[in-house]
Amino acid sequence: MKMRTMNGSVKERPAGRRSARDVEERFLRLYSRWQETHDLSLRKRLFVRLRLLVRTRPDFDLRSWFNKAF
Repeated sequence: MKMRTMNGSVKERPAGRRSARDVEERFLRLYSRWQETHDLSLRKRLFVRLRLLVRTRPDFDLRSWFNKAF
């Protein structure tokens, strides 16, 4: 994934580092897939993503995102 630096140049984001926005979007996509299927393996992945999300964005408000998404 590419990112823009402070001086305006574009460079590749280091592998393994995701922005908080990417983590949020992946969490919401995974949650919507789990809601459709109720697959137990998705539930486990969902909790792992939620833990990562809380670690990267402790101020993340789930309510506002769910109201927007659903």
